[in-house]
Amino acid sequence: MRVIQPLFNFQYSERDDFAFSDGRLSIQQIDDWGTLPDLEIFSERDRQRIRSKRKALVADAADLNGTKEDSGLLLMAFRILAHENKLTPTVKYRLSTDENWCSRIDETEMHIKLAGYQYQTYEPADFPAIDATFMKLRAAEHVSNRLKNALFFVYRAFNSYHWSDGVLFYMGALEALFSLDKKGGATKAICGRSTNLVDDPNWPRNVIEDLYDVRSRITHGRLEAGRRPDDNLKLLAKMEILVKLCLRKLVTLDAFKHYATAAARDAFLSQFD
Repeated sequence: MRVIQPLFNFQYSERDDFAFSDGRLSIQQIDDWGTLPDLEIFSERDRQRIRSKRKALVADAADLNGTKEDSGLLLMAFRILAHENKLTPTVKYRLSTDENWCSRIDETEMHIKLAGYQYQTYEPADFPAIDATFMKLRAAEHVSNRLKNALFFVYRAFNSYHWSDGVLFYMGALEALFSLDKKGGATKAICGRSTNLVDDPNWPRNVIEDLYDVRSRITHGRLEAGRRPDDNLKLLAKMEILVKLCLRKLVTLDAFKHYATAAARDAFLSQFD
């Protein structure tokens, strides 16, 4: 069975398809959409938008259980590896001959669109790195609850409709990745470990501490969660960059395997204390 998810905001002009290593997902060229499912959930405008796309993320297998979650992880991999100020592909619909798999996706990646932002452009040579990151994220889901929660928080941050939601989820992801199990010293551990892991002069510890403090400012009422997002979107964009830098380093170091136990995780992270 096949489930076809048209790709939006996907700047890829080549006709080459690419199959990902999970064995079920691939990017495919769609020249003719044929007859679309005759379902009330798809408006005429939806159909027009679908037909305007020429690339799709396709799930093809006898057993498609888990492919919705895998599709989300794959889109996360695209976004984690994207350059700063670049927007990455999203999906808004699922289409299949089986009506049970057809849907309009209410929760799709929201992007910060500040002045100067452009869409990331892709070439076939970009996909192996995305594939490798996707497979590591996919494997990480089964290592520990803490790691699974961290990735879930990143997913929710990517899909947040309000800047303050994104802030809280990004900070939750950093806490899940870097905090100690024992009480106390959370700020020191999280900010110190993320600073040393990223190891970039553009990201000194005081900058990361200021970002981490935003959550406290919201929680304790020193920053209003419902304020207009103007300046706060820039803050949110900076937080996204930090989280992406941390995840890239963890992927490069093949670090997720160390999260299987608290002792192994702390032994690995101690090098960044």
